[in-house]
Amino acid sequence: MHLNGRILSQKGALNLQVRIHCTVKVRIFKKFTIYFVILCNFISRI
Repeated sequence: MHLNGRILSQKGALNLQVRIHCTVKVRIFKKFTIYFVILCNFISRI
């Protein structure tokens, strides 16, 4: 019982790490997309 609970909590911690990693990646990707759009607009004006 105790071992099973530990495995479950480890799985939960891993899921949390994965979720944090994904949100960070999404945030970086959104920033890059915004920069890319600004860059494209800037290049098309020249």
